[in-house]
Amino acid sequence: MLVSKRFFNLRSSTKRKRSHEKEKIFISICICYSPSGSSRIGSNFAGGSMTLARLLRQYLTRVIVLTFFVASTPAIAESDHYQQGLNAQESGDFGTAIKAFEQALSANPHDADILFRLGTLYSWEGRLTQGLALLEEAQRIAPDYLDVSIQIARIRLWLGQPEKAILNLDEVLIKSPDAHDARVLRATAHSKLGNLELAKKDFENSIAQNPDHSESLIGLGDIAVANYKYGPAKRYYLKAQATHPDSTIVLDRL
Repeated sequence: MLVSKRFFNLRSSTKRKRSHEKEKIFISICICYSPSGSSRIGSNFAGGSMTLARLLRQYLTRVIVLTFFVASTPAIAESDHYQQGLNAQESGDFGTAIKAFEQALSANPHDADILFRLGTLYSWEGRLTQGLALLEEAQRIAPDYLDVSIQIARIRLWLGQPEKAILNLDEVLIKSPDAHDARVLRATAHSKLGNLELAKKDFENSIAQNPDHSESLIGLGDIAVANYKYGPAKRYYLKAQATHPDSTIVLDRL
């Protein structure tokens, strides 16, 4: 690269020589980062049309912008994959959603929401242990993300671990007493353990929040049957059938 000869016509004084030596160092830095080459830098500076500070601002700003662009690229890619995952999940295309969230997670492995969504999808596909691991990582990153704790409890139930599920759900309901899904899951967990009174209480609280919640109505019917109260059990089942007339779960009980 050529630099204008005029730039090298230094004054004889030692002070001026030192000043130019410093300026040459700074100009060299600009040359390294400038896409337009050194001849433009040298001619602009030597002709007095640009101060050193202004020149540095012009060319080093390009470096900052380029650095910002490069650093932002993974975040942009992650956002694109995340949105693709959401769209696929909403349309019921879970296979595509999983692939998209996997790509988003590779770009941002500490995003609790991506971990939650991917872990949940894994569990829906039967990959319970793998899904649980992702959800527990999400819980570690975002302990107040209650949907994560609820899904962990749900997987615990599917894995036959109702005691552990109840521990998760107790914490959720302490933080959010109106968390309906957590209350229904805890009732189910208590039923599996034979804690019928505790289960009944949670199912009744669920019905108080949502009188037509079929799962809670069926749960109360099952508890009534366990206590040999067939009349109340049938009433619960019939009410559940009214909200879900094609439910095989209800039909099997009538």
